[in-house]
Amino acid sequence: MQQLKIPTERGVLLDGVLFDVEGARPDTAVIAITGIHGNFYSNPFYVNFGETLNSGGVDFVYAQTCDAFGQIATMNAKTGERVVIGSQTEDFNDAVEDVRAYVDWAEQAGYERIYLGGHSLGANKVIRYLSETHDPRVERFILLSPANLTHMTSVTTERVPGKSEQGLLVALEDNARLWLAGDDGPVVGMRADAARNRGTLWRAHRDARRHGRPGPRPERLYDARGAVVAGSGGHRAI
Repeated sequence: MQQLKIPTERGVLLDGVLFDVEGARPDTAVIAITGIHGNFYSNPFYVNFGETLNSGGVDFVYAQTCDAFGQIATMNAKTGERVVIGSQTEDFNDAVEDVRAYVDWAEQAGYERIYLGGHSLGANKVIRYLSETHDPRVERFILLSPANLTHMTSVTTERVPGKSEQGLLVALEDNARLWLAGDDGPVVGMRADAARNRGTLWRAHRDARRHGRPGPRPERLYDARGAVVAGSGGHRAI
């Protein structure tokens, strides 16, 4: 297993992990673009993917883009400056550049067959990338639980105008934090559709706990609103 630092065209370093087969490098690699907050801590199944593919003689790349965490510090390889990336500020238009960075790395590493996969919003990034580039280096693609962008872009908020697919994700999570904090601010499409958005609510609470933003314990949400947040259940949420 090797840690990767993948530079994009704009210089941002993306964190990845190579699960490599022992001995001679195989000719095939599977790249998995993670979804929003899709990191090792929230999605440990990536380790299972890597170990299983390695046992079959295939290398596996766990590929974070800019939304693997709410906020995380990294470096800009061009300027040498520290930058903060995350789902709160990500521009979905950067997806093409981010995915290309991993495909470029795989080609330079000598892989002859590149399979490009994506999970959750990562699947949508793969769709965006392939639809724009028709990259001949990608032999196959794999889409795992793509996010329902039609549903997400059917609502907006006064606080955070939804100007793009990623903007709507930020808007939903921002509104979820308001709800979790007991604020009765503008929450459009959340309370009336709470069951379908429970994954977004859970992620918002988890981030609030991890990064120090104020928020109640989960029991408070159960008591005040009923059994809305029943678990991570993220993919039925979007």
